[in-house]
Amino acid sequence: MEDVIEGGPWLYLGQPIVLQKWEPGMVLRKLKHTEVPVWIKLRHLPVELWTTEGLSTVASGIGRPLYPDAITRACTRLDFARVCVMLNVSSKLPKHVVIMMPNELGGESACKVDVEYEWLPPKCTGCSSLGHSTKECPLSKPTKPLVSIFVRKSMPSTLAAPELKRREQVPKIIHPETEVDRGSEEMLGHDRDKALRCFPMLNTAIWNVRGLNRRDHQVAVRDLVSEFRLQFIALLETRVLQSNVTRIQSGVLSRWRWFVDYAGPGNRIWIAWNDELIDVDILNVGTQFVHCRVHVQDLHETILITVVYGANDVSARRELWQGLIDLAVTVGNVP
Repeated sequence: MEDVIEGGPWLYLGQPIVLQKWEPGMVLRKLKHTEVPVWIKLRHLPVELWTTEGLSTVASGIGRPLYPDAITRACTRLDFARVCVMLNVSSKLPKHVVIMMPNELGGESACKVDVEYEWLPPKCTGCSSLGHSTKECPLSKPTKPLVSIFVRKSMPSTLAAPELKRREQVPKIIHPETEVDRGSEEMLGHDRDKALRCFPMLNTAIWNVRGLNRRDHQVAVRDLVSEFRLQFIALLETRVLQSNVTRIQSGVLSRWRWFVDYAGPGNRIWIAWNDELIDVDILNVGTQFVHCRVHVQDLHETILITVVYGANDVSARRELWQGLIDLAVTVGNVP
């Protein structure tokens, strides 16, 4: 058994197998590991510390000492001591431990013992768990955004039911994971898919994707556009280098038109639209917003859309407020 425990770390298909000695009262259950046993090598260890107490003292500066290997116990290898310690996932990993040793003058001198870790498990800084990296953390996967569906206020008499003429139709906010609410069913009809086909409208979405380099984020954008028949989408915080823009855009929505302002600081806003259904004119570009005019071809109507991604700094945010105030003067009564 000692050969198995001391021969680690053991990996299966790249995943660690954590082994511990059996102890009386141990219960078999699935645990969320906050600690993991790791073998370390202590180099430049003074001879005085080649004892059980000495090894325990040095290893305590790294984690909770468990046991040395057989060769260390027998002192047949003196270039380093090999000790198994229990590391906490939130603890720092020192590269050396300083021990105060008595000197010839009756005082103490600092002795530095170098630490080498034979293996360390992948650690996620997002959820503080072992077994996966921060990039692969399931908590970092994007969630679907809210989708704004703007419905035309007046419908042709051949399409609108009599009761629809008496109800003013207003923009609705619909979450992708939920059904249309009861009021929306009355407005659009009980068959949502049929209503989406019959009633002309502009479907838009604004989404903070938190990175568009990952394949699953790109697929999520395409799925969102397909599911809600979007004609216009704005993506925030894409984190894409300028050299990769064409490749990313072609992989996400290859037949759509794109607007990206790399001249502005941060490149925080991307805009894409289906030019077979709508026309988009970029009217104003600030450091924290993009203001555009959207013309819906089938409706022969025009609306203004301002996509905002504000800075975190209060002083920088004042520039955004002033920019929006200036826009309000030019917008007038245009929706």
